[in-house]
Amino acid sequence: MKFPRTMLMSAVLVVYALGSHAQTQSPVATGLQLETPVVVVNTDDGEGVMTLKNTDARPMLLYASVETIPEDITDRVMATPPVARLEPGDTQMVRFILKKKEELTTEKLARAIFEGIPPAVKNTVRMTVRQNVPLIIHPSSLPVNNEPWKALKYSRMANGDVQVQNTGAYVVRMSPNLELMPGNGRADLPRTYILPGETVVARQGVAPTGTATTVRSMPASVFGYFSKPYDAPLGATDKAAAADVNAAR
Repeated sequence: MKFPRTMLMSAVLVVYALGSHAQTQSPVATGLQLETPVVVVNTDDGEGVMTLKNTDARPMLLYASVETIPEDITDRVMATPPVARLEPGDTQMVRFILKKKEELTTEKLARAIFEGIPPAVKNTVRMTVRQNVPLIIHPSSLPVNNEPWKALKYSRMANGDVQVQNTGAYVVRMSPNLELMPGNGRADLPRTYILPGETVVARQGVAPTGTATTVRSMPASVFGYFSKPYDAPLGATDKAAAADVNAAR
């Protein structure tokens, strides 16, 4: 099932905590407005799109590209056009096209990179804005899941860390800060996403004052909005699984 484009267009709030960032090089600002905070590529279409607008008073060059993540270095998607000129107020659609047909059973994650470069002005140092947003490849065989974080299983380790396992077929994006309750404890994930089938360890930052039985997380929807806090049970870690996780670190 494909994601309705009308739903994608409604997601106009960019969640910078989940990966978008700017690199400032000068005091002169460049405006580059993204239509949505995430790119979704559906395998049945073979592509996804992002529309960008130049909100600056000057023209700019837009550079678009795709970067793989360290956990999955397979190069599956290309951006076109890779370079475009935008006059003030103009918009540009960038297509993200699958390089080859691939039978996927789980979602895949990459990064869509957008960089706007204004023209050089004498005696002025330019500032470029580089935005880095999630690119999710969604298999047509998977139904849309608006709550993929419910497939996460949490278990406590002997040293106080929390093991987090994604038992689902969907990429889960969330704040890296987990609250351990009761007892006001805290554990921190190494990043803001967990891939399908992946197990990661959230390091204990603040030990709970008692025995924590619940993990409270702040997940994000596929469209980039933070959901309301979600509480999940915190169980005991299987010793064999914990040993495998520790050995992989």
